[in-house]
Amino acid sequence: MRSIALGLTILLMAALAPVASAATITINGTDGLWSGAVPASGVAPDPVITNGGTPRIIRWGVAGAHFGQQSGYDYTAATTPFDATVDGAAFLLGTFVHQNFPITAPFLTSVNLDFSLDWASFGPDLAGAFAFTHDETPNGLNPCPYGGANFQGVNIFGCADSVTVSSPFLNTLVDDGVNQYFFTLVGFSQDGGTTTSNQFVTTETLRNTAGLYGRVTSVRIPEPASALLLGVGLAGLAHRVRRRR
Repeated sequence: MRSIALGLTILLMAALAPVASAATITINGTDGLWSGAVPASGVAPDPVITNGGTPRIIRWGVAGAHFGQQSGYDYTAATTPFDATVDGAAFLLGTFVHQNFPITAPFLTSVNLDFSLDWASFGPDLAGAFAFTHDETPNGLNPCPYGGANFQGVNIFGCADSVTVSSPFLNTLVDDGVNQYFFTLVGFSQDGGTTTSNQFVTTETLRNTAGLYGRVTSVRIPEPASALLLGVGLAGLAHRVRRRR
């Protein structure tokens, strides 16, 4: 009886378990446009959004006298087309740059990156907004909350800032009739996607660069033949149980 019950369990698990796959899907295009800045874009004197070229740009703050540059983000979408591995490694969506320079108010607190992903063999593009939260850390703090250079209690280069990204569609489902695919935003990476984080700590006075990465996983939809085989197998095992009783 135990062996039959075990057989039923194994057959059921095998039929219902997701099928691992080394397949790929083709990403035909990806893009991102800045929007929804807080404080609102166009309110004097900043932030200012420029989505008409490459990279997509947002700038804010009054430039300091020493460096003479505003702070801001640059986003450049990954070159397409490329193949993304299903159930595999994270893949690059685009390059994110924080131009981190000493500035005075107004400071950015949040902004969206209106994101689109065009992949082969599917219907409408995947679209949504990645929400960025920005912490413009005062440079006079000691110690700095995210790190920074201090010498004998005097901040020299300024405190690091923090950028956090999230998405309202972390597990968006797309169905091509054979497989179900989930797209997930996995966050920032500075080592090619090996390690990722939703937070990017950026050094003052530098051009800080990280990749923004996603991942695609799949869940196999059982084919009719597989479902029939499962039914026959379960029925056969059930019949054997009845005979032994």
